[in-house]
Amino acid sequence: MNSDYMMVAKAISYFQHNTVKPSGFSKVAAEIGLKPEQFRQILQRWSGVTSTQFFHYLTIDTAKQRLIQPCIDNQPITFEAMTPRQYKNTGMNLSIKHGVCSSPFGYAFIATTERGICQLSFSRDQNTADCMRRLRKKWPSAELTGNTGDINSLAEMIFNNSDNRHADLSLIVLGSEFQIKVWRALLHIPSGKLFSYRQIARIIGHPTSSRAVANAIGANPVAYLIPCHRVIRSSGALGGYGGGIERKQAMLVREFAEQDRCRS
Repeated sequence: MNSDYMMVAKAISYFQHNTVKPSGFSKVAAEIGLKPEQFRQILQRWSGVTSTQFFHYLTIDTAKQRLIQPCIDNQPITFEAMTPRQYKNTGMNLSIKHGVCSSPFGYAFIATTERGICQLSFSRDQNTADCMRRLRKKWPSAELTGNTGDINSLAEMIFNNSDNRHADLSLIVLGSEFQIKVWRALLHIPSGKLFSYRQIARIIGHPTSSRAVANAIGANPVAYLIPCHRVIRSSGALGGYGGGIERKQAMLVREFAEQDRCRS
């Protein structure tokens, strides 16, 4: 799974830095060291898309078309949030299990408590040093235990299900009141659709705070499940992403493809 994603990420990176025509699939495949048929097979395994669909989903025009007027819908996941001060005042002693596993977007580091998932981030390899530092900083009084078996089972639920089947998952996060407002708003963005930073700012009642919204999104502790990858610039440009812009684009490609399959 990770090897397929790495090839997809290389292709996305090439597309972002070069002008590629729809007929240029063979050239892109060659640039990442593959024959066209090999790359087609990878795309099918990774997301079930054709080469034509893959190129279509990468364009700014596609991103613009997926921008929707914000609407408040039921969030598909249980979300518990508190500020660091509230966490300290509760005297909560959490036990956190953590581990690294394969995902459709590279290696994923997942940390979870009995009350919900508290961290999900991505990395190029299985080195979890940076992830562990962030986990200890955020939850200094928690007991941390490595448990790859449980984490692999959890990853199956996270990455092999669509949004409407994430209802069995719970999240618990720490953040400022402003960050929590932003993260809660992100949970209402449907899979396959996009909001702009400006739209999120309006939803939370801070219409002139797009930059602060972007900073809060960048601090999201539970990537993918709190779908910060579904927020882009009003122009259709993707904007930034802590896990790398190729990973953000890859997430959107898979979600666009799933939505289109559901329509057909």
